[in-house]
Amino acid sequence: MVFDQASQSLIYSAAGTTFDALAAGVTTTDTFGYTLRDAAGATATAAVTATVTGINDAPLVANAI
Repeated sequence: MVFDQASQSLIYSAAGTTFDALAAGVTTTDTFGYTLRDAAGATATAAVTATVTGINDAPLVANAI
């Protein structure tokens, strides 16, 4: 998770090859928690659940001969 200060948005990117085996059209979820702190030091904690849908990626050559 990366926070883009300019657009005030979060950018989600799955870790490594976590969802590579997900078949096209199949869904799963990824849940993570976060805590925000304001200028006065007050905090709020919540959870986000992202639904991830598999796609049919083009094949990649692993070991060229």
